[in-house]
Amino acid sequence: MITLFKVFFILALLVFTSAKVNGAQCEEEMGICDENCSSRCEASKNGKGICVKSSLNGIRTCKCLYECSGNGNNNDNDDNTEEHENQECSMGIGRCGVFCNDDCCNHNCVKRFKDGYGTCIGDIGTPSVYNCVCYYHCH
Repeated sequence: MITLFKVFFILALLVFTSAKVNGAQCEEEMGICDENCSSRCEASKNGKGICVKSSLNGIRTCKCLYECSGNGNNNDNDDNTEEHENQECSMGIGRCGVFCNDDCCNHNCVKRFKDGYGTCIGDIGTPSVYNCVCYYHCH
């Protein structure tokens, strides 16, 4: 028999662990899952890392879930759909260089994300290293 305390505890746990209702969420794979998955995600995206088993190969990968960032269009609008259309996720998909310039990076991002675009961005502190970063609308 389920006691009232157990029901209350489960309900409180669900409320406590649920995400914001109006916040759209981004996700990014961060390599193989290990004991540092959550801390890597928190450090890089201020998000929550979870381990997910891939159905293709059975290997557990670290998936980072984090809140979308706005594009500076902060209007008090009750229509969350329009608000989410103006929010973007970003994801690095590899290095830029001799074989992949801005056009190549953008092309790869457009193929990977609907309505996405990409550009090569230099790493802070390492002037010769550029990464291809894709920007795409939240889902």
